Amino acid sequence: MSSSPLSVFISYSHRDEDYKDDLVVHLATLIWEEPNSSWNNI
Repeated sequence: MSSSPLSVFISYSHRDEDYKDDLVVHLATLIWEEPNSSWNNI
């Protein structure tokens, strides 16, 4: 059974960019385990 890639959209204020970066680090395990794509509003 094939699953669709997980898409993650991250919206954040530029003053919270450090938090966004931490979130991306924490999601790295998921990114390596599942086919997915991510993007944010830079």
